[in-house]
Amino acid sequence: MFLLTSLVACLILAVVMPFLGRRVLERRIVFVDLALAQFAATGSTQ
Repeated sequence: MFLLTSLVACLILAVVMPFLGRRVLERRIVFVDLALAQFAATGSTQ
């Protein structure tokens, strides 16, 4: 069961991280914590 949970978590990260990286590059954000905050705010407003 532990390996299944780890596999699912890795797959979710593999799907989410490219979008987050693209967002950071588009906005030219230096600090990743600001990018995470903006990404979370975008998701909460929609």
